[in-house]
Amino acid sequence: MRHLRYFCFCLLAALLLFSCGPTASTSEQTFGTISFSLDTVMVDPGDEILNLKYGLFVSDLSEDKRFLYFWDPDNALINEIDLDALALRNQYRFEKEGPDGVGNTFVHSLNCYEEGFLIASFGARGYFSKAGKKLKDFRVQAESYAGDAQDLGQEYDHNPIVYANETKYVGLVQDWFSGTFALVLTDNEQRVRHKVVLPEIETLPDYTLMLRSDDLIEVQGSDKKLQRVGHQVIFSNSTYADLFVFDLLTDSMRRVSYRPTLTAAQKKGGYPKEVSSKKEMEDLWEQIHGEINFLPPLWDAERSLYYRLSYTVHKNPAYLPEVENAKKYTYRVYLTVLNSDFELVAESELAGMPFVPRRSIVKDGMLWSEINIDDELGFQRIRFDFGD
Repeated sequence: MRHLRYFCFCLLAALLLFSCGPTASTSEQTFGTISFSLDTVMVDPGDEILNLKYGLFVSDLSEDKRFLYFWDPDNALINEIDLDALALRNQYRFEKEGPDGVGNTFVHSLNCYEEGFLIASFGARGYFSKAGKKLKDFRVQAESYAGDAQDLGQEYDHNPIVYANETKYVGLVQDWFSGTFALVLTDNEQRVRHKVVLPEIETLPDYTLMLRSDDLIEVQGSDKKLQRVGHQVIFSNSTYADLFVFDLLTDSMRRVSYRPTLTAAQKKGGYPKEVSSKKEMEDLWEQIHGEINFLPPLWDAERSLYYRLSYTVHKNPAYLPEVENAKKYTYRVYLTVLNSDFELVAESELAGMPFVPRRSIVKDGMLWSEINIDDELGFQRIRFDFGD
């Protein structure tokens, strides 16, 4: 039997020190010395049991950042966590099959709205009420649309950004086998789907690695991310610092370029597309991730700043495979701070962090990172002190 594995490597880090720099306005914004404090908080599940086998892999945050929702695939339910109270508030149950089914395949993305959820699995995408009723089918029937995106197929990789009173979607469509992708805009009123041009993206490096064997196809590629901040959608890629910003008010795209001084601005590129052994795949992975890797920018609405973290991966010379929980790799983590116009205002290497946060959010001036302690959900929180 042939299996397909997709690998996305996303490591988030926290903030220690950074220097000052100019903002977009005519005045200067100056940061003092920045320190951080770390604490760990636990979520009270009440009488329920939270299934943490898959972590928060499929999750979303409410617009006010109070509620975190995450999908439990074993029980086909969504857990609602109150981050203010640090407690489980609700569990919303769904059917896998039938007219109200979310699909009997792997659910890969979840978006929360005030009255319900947009849930997508392979071959199915719909808007559901919190009572589990399917209110709208969001699958795109490509054959009923005109435009230049017809050759890409009809399904978005994850839930697209829905806007303009649900008449338009914008999202990524990728072909992992060929290593190609496109940003696709679907206009339901005009019945048109077209590719959104990413200015001069062909000048930037990217990669897809494939290992073929008799019973396995393994694919690894760069981490591409779409995220909405206000009326803008930000496209980022782990291979380079440049960002592409799509304006939902005008359906226009622009490229944002800034140049970090502590790291390279992009990977070297030029990697082979196919390898013949797991050892070759591992060696190439180490080479690629030994170069700089960029994470999506995190928006801090209170300070009107983006925190963008980047990192390099290094073999741990003290690693011994026979030692339990030994770390094979170490990381060097860097912070770049951008203002609301995506201009670089500060940067620093983050030395001495005790862990690398994953799938983090910014809430209440802190970076929240999930942690599993004895099968109980908790968060490690980093509070920033700007000293200004």
